[in-house]
Amino acid sequence: MSETTREVRLTEAQAQYLAAINLPEPLMKIVGVPPRRSFQLTSTQKHALVSLLGDDLQRRGFDVDYKPTAEGSMVESIIDALTDAHE
Repeated sequence: MSETTREVRLTEAQAQYLAAINLPEPLMKIVGVPPRRSFQLTSTQKHALVSLLGDDLQRRGFDVDYKPTAEGSMVESIIDALTDAHE
């Protein structure tokens, strides 16, 4: 039995951000080059991408006062888009 997929819709800025980070090749094929604003993800793929983005958020998403940076806010918005697509 194969996993079902769900559509993820991103803004142009969110899609560009995903294209600019070093995603693993299987995820980059899904996101596309140039990046697509809409694509299908399985639950497994979504979890992998959210995990990668969560790690990225912890490394670069906050300033010295633990306030979200612009990049951190972008990553949070992408995570929100991914999780909203699978609820």
